Amino acid sequence: VGEQELRRALQHGFTAEELDEQVRTLTRHFEEAARAAGTRESSDLANDIVRSVSEELVFTHPRQDLVELRKVLESTTPETVIAAMRAVWSDAGPLVFVSGPVKMDDPQATIRQAYLDSAAVPVEAPARTRLAAFGYDTAGSGDVVERRTTDALDVTQLRFANNVRVNLKPTRFEANNILIAARIGGGRLQLPKDKPGLETLAEGAFIAGGLGKHSLDDLNRIIAGRSVDMRFEVEDDAFVLGGRTTPDDLLLQLQLLAAYIGDPGYRLEALSKFRQTLPQRYQMLEHTPVGVLQKDVVRFLRGGDPRFGLPDQATLAALGFEDLRAVLDRPLANGYLELTLVGDFDLQKAIDAVASTFGSLPIRDAAKQPFAEERDVRFPAGSPEVVRFAYDTNDPKAIAATYWPTTDFSNLRDARRLFVLGKVLGNRVLERARNAQGLTYSAQGDHAPSQAFPGYGVLYGVVDAPPEKAAELAGEIRDIGEQIRRDGITQDELDRARNPIVAELKKLLETNGYLLSAIVSGSQERPERLERALTSVKELSSLTVEDIDGVARTYLDPKRALPVVIVPRTQTAEK
Repeated sequence: VGEQELRRALQHGFTAEELDEQVRTLTRHFEEAARAAGTRESSDLANDIVRSVSEELVFTHPRQDLVELRKVLESTTPETVIAAMRAVWSDAGPLVFVSGPVKMDDPQATIRQAYLDSAAVPVEAPARTRLAAFGYDTAGSGDVVERRTTDALDVTQLRFANNVRVNLKPTRFEANNILIAARIGGGRLQLPKDKPGLETLAEGAFIAGGLGKHSLDDLNRIIAGRSVDMRFEVEDDAFVLGGRTTPDDLLLQLQLLAAYIGDPGYRLEALSKFRQTLPQRYQMLEHTPVGVLQKDVVRFLRGGDPRFGLPDQATLAALGFEDLRAVLDRPLANGYLELTLVGDFDLQKAIDAVASTFGSLPIRDAAKQPFAEERDVRFPAGSPEVVRFAYDTNDPKAIAATYWPTTDFSNLRDARRLFVLGKVLGNRVLERARNAQGLTYSAQGDHAPSQAFPGYGVLYGVVDAPPEKAAELAGEIRDIGEQIRRDGITQDELDRARNPIVAELKKLLETNGYLLSAIVSGSQERPERLERALTSVKELSSLTVEDIDGVARTYLDPKRALPVVIVPRTQTAEK
């Protein structure tokens, strides 16, 4: 494909439509940068300045970059572009490079022949395509039946007559930037246990499947030059459809999101492309310790629940859009829906745009289903022996970890203390690995409390390790936890663990991304999200050694500890 498309361009040039798409995209990118210049992060500016100096470039303001771009575009035509392209490729190559999970007995000859076979295929001029209009413009307007402004964080919360709930939080942290997330249905709670891998299929192919009226390629041409994008994620308790846009393109972004809810395309070419990515994906999953962690250990820590981690490659490849539709059709059609906007927008204009899109959707569920049975996830029993996971590799590396069961996020008092305890544990693990073991590997500790599965949370310490030391290090992490439980921590350890958390949290509370994902999104379903944002910095700052010692005595029980190693299969066989 690469050889033929390159040759098609060099022989036939580009169409006016192709050039127009790229001009609109480039212009939009430079215009957004110019409008947002006043709210750039100091760290980003510093990096850009250093990069300019080191690469002997002139550091410029985004507004100047936009002026220069427009000068270039004034004289840019399909003819000038193809002339530049041909100049670049004159007397050049070809140099063909192949990388990936592919085996060839004679790679030089195989690659050369594949290139020659492609070069023998005639190529025609690119087809002239007429840019279609977006087929999902909305004309209706839903009615707001409830409206309030929260005391915490001044969030405007709405409920429309169709039961769509909306959270609106204007900010000035990032000029000309709006983040959007629609939380729909139950997410992982609605995944069937007999179809493992649906989360991966949904996140990899749902957006690529396009819409009923437009393929993804058509959509990309239609929205070129507009500040909209799409993402789809499966969270523990919601399917999340989201995007990033600007005030000028807010209505189009909401129309696009609503169209994916009402008329997803499920095109087979998206499924085919998804399946083509699986060999390379599983090459990483099955041949690196991090891959095994994501594929297998995540499920093991949840009692083997098949809704977590990934199945074998053949099982995932066998899934089709009919399996995905069986899960998504109901929540997309009328499941509980909570839409959140955070960023630089006019409140009334945003309400009007939501009313004509999400407010006009069919009637939704007024509340989320309880999913009581689906919320049952349990940590496995503790083990005095190290649990081993193996992988095949020619580059032997390992991971050593120990996990303890804790509590979910509703126990906010303990959850916050456990965040700090996790960092104390990680610091001790790092010191032990570097000082006692003489290793230079990275280590960390953390706490992961669930917001969807009652009573479930995990405290852990983890370190990269040489395979021959992995089991020993996993045991040492468990011993460190037992020592903290028995002897407590010092004030210095508390300060070194807590102060970076507080500093980072203060910074995060002034970013749209954190406000959206951690606080405002879903705040009508869970009002406590807003309240805890007001108390987090104060409570964390006031924690004492005694507070951390208390949760250590409760949760760092050596009988419930679960030491785990991920090591090369040869090393497992030797053991």
